[in-house]
Amino acid sequence: QRYLIYKKGITPMNRPNTVCFYNGPSMLDGVDIVALASGLTKDSDNPKTSAMLQVDILLKDIKPQEAIKTGKDVSICGDCSLRGNECYVNAWQSQNSKWQSFQRGNVPYYSPARVGEICNFNNLPVRLGSYGDPSALRVDTIKELLTAANTGHTGYTHQWTHPNFDARIFDYCMASVDNVHTVERLHKLYPGVRYYRMTNDITTLASNEIICPSDPNKLNIDGSRTVTCNTCKLCNGKSTQAKNIVVKEIK
Repeated sequence: QRYLIYKKGITPMNRPNTVCFYNGPSMLDGVDIVALASGLTKDSDNPKTSAMLQVDILLKDIKPQEAIKTGKDVSICGDCSLRGNECYVNAWQSQNSKWQSFQRGNVPYYSPARVGEICNFNNLPVRLGSYGDPSALRVDTIKELLTAANTGHTGYTHQWTHPNFDARIFDYCMASVDNVHTVERLHKLYPGVRYYRMTNDITTLASNEIICPSDPNKLNIDGSRTVTCNTCKLCNGKSTQAKNIVVKEIK
């Protein structure tokens, strides 16, 4: 059980696991969105990331499953090649539940700095975009959260060809690349930016690439992965001078 920093008068019974730290327009198309941060009192059960603050970026007024069906998830996912039913995140479960809780008024608003302070106190790294693309948020909001946390983070953006893209996000996020949005295309626009490359063939790597250290086949005695995102934290854009990350594409 975590012991968290909360304002005087808030009892343990009132410590929320999920809070909203952004409620405003998407930086991609201006549609109203929210950013919900969860994992403040309960660890994530994601075996790859382990304990991290999970940041979900959701449409404010449309439930996640409906947004996927209608294509309106473009406001939070942009032109990601995995947008919709190809996404590895099952938004019908966790994200839908969080959105419904927000709609019922059960998710309080905390400033980005306050969320970061709680992460700092608990040494909890931040996972930007456990659902949704961080580029939908204001870069200044992301900076405020991560500066206050100072615990390390991970983040990915596929929006580097979007007309409304803010390149300052590369300070915090990896550029996602694939067989369409290629490394060559990325570096013509943004030379030297660190990237996270999805591929079906991980046998051939460039000299500036490494395979994602979190290997599902390398396990501790208790069955947990020997390397998890909350300890690795290499996928943090320009925040680290490190090689680019390659991962086998999820089918």
